[in-house]
Amino acid sequence: TTKDVSVIRSSLPDTTGELIAQSQSYGILPMVRYRPFQGPVMIYGEVYGGARLFMSNSKVDVDSRDKPINRRYQEADVALEWGLAGGLMVRTGKNFLIEARWSRSWGGQARYIDLDNITTDAEGRIAFNTLSSTTGAWRLQIGLAQYF
Repeated sequence: TTKDVSVIRSSLPDTTGELIAQSQSYGILPMVRYRPFQGPVMIYGEVYGGARLFMSNSKVDVDSRDKPINRRYQEADVALEWGLAGGLMVRTGKNFLIEARWSRSWGGQARYIDLDNITTDAEGRIAFNTLSSTTGAWRLQIGLAQYF
């Protein structure tokens, strides 16, 4: 999310800065896969669990001739996550597979920055609210794999 914000400093005339906000999620989710047979068409099932890190970064940039203003704020939270998955792999050549994978995960609560409600004060300080949500999700992934 990017938006223009007003920044007032005693050393600068009224100025507009750019507020940049980003959110990311990283998972550390070891898994165990059971694939009952090898062949041109293979099915599998998985069980996985671990932790997911949620990070939000916000920054205000103001370019001025005297001193650039650059303020950064970060919010992070970690939640446990576990789940089940199943998939189908179809061999399309000697070293290629097309794969479709469905997964369902469950997890705890995680806090993150509400990107729609970020404000700045006259000095360029960022103020924001946080939201909380469960970390579970449904996912469908389709991909092409090459084995060496």
